[in-house]
Amino acid sequence: MKMVVSRTNHYQATNEKHYDKMRQLKAFDDTKAGVKVLVYAGITKVPQIFIIQPKKKLESSDKYGSQFIFPVIDLEGMDEEPIKR
Repeated sequence: MKMVVSRTNHYQATNEKHYDKMRQLKAFDDTKAGVKVLVYAGITKVPQIFIIQPKKKLESSDKYGSQFIFPVIDLEGMDEEPIKR
């Protein structure tokens, strides 16, 4: 089974003032395409429905009184040097 997104511009990131996230999420869900198909379709920008604005991120972390810190693990060169594994 092959899935195709025929209108990739529909998923382009947007900075519209009147952005309706719920409408966009429903439209994306109705396509049954999935994120993997977006990549195969060749989109060049992250669709707005997947972006959380910084202000909202802060509000959600303050809401529970904690903030998570995730360490960054550099995997560069792992396939080249056996000693790094």
